[in-house]
Amino acid sequence: MHMERCIYIIYLEQRFSLSVRIIVTIVFSLIYTIFMAVILYGPSSALSQVTGLHTWLTIGSCGLICTLYTSIGGMKAVIWTDVSQSILMFLGCIDAGGIAKVFQTAMAGDRINFFIVAWINYALFVTMLILCAGVGFVLYATYSHCDPLRANLISKPDQLYPLFVIQTFGRFPGLTGLFVAKSREESGFKIIATISKTR
Repeated sequence: MHMERCIYIIYLEQRFSLSVRIIVTIVFSLIYTIFMAVILYGPSSALSQVTGLHTWLTIGSCGLICTLYTSIGGMKAVIWTDVSQSILMFLGCIDAGGIAKVFQTAMAGDRINFFIVAWINYALFVTMLILCAGVGFVLYATYSHCDPLRANLISKPDQLYPLFVIQTFGRFPGLTGLFVAKSREESGFKIIATISKTR
């Protein structure tokens, strides 16, 4: 079995049965469809409010437009959409009197409490920094006696952490796959399309 072609849904069929694979596919598709519906409702509701169109019409329109440009343009289209949305938000700040004016108005209206937000962000940042440094220290301690790059165990420095995961957790079935699964981010349409047609 070639690991690059094997995804978890195929593994479920091979390990258990076709019925388990079908059940997991259906449950996952339902959950992700509900998730995507909630995500789609937000902009559709805003569009309905602005244009006066019926909410169901805006939901259908947004869904159709997003499906079309994602299908035709792929991830490149999604990125350019994010870029154009960012530009529009920046222009909206300028139209509202500039970024400074926007923040002054929000502060005057007691909408921003930077002290609390700053401390929460600081605490989360320090926690993340400690965790990342901890991972780095563990990697250094593990490979201080032998450089995997020089030993040709890996071809690039960014492969060190996956090598560590494979060498450390490879003896526990499923843990390396869990690491790989948690390391990837995929769009909802791609996930549902993949699990629905993989056979």
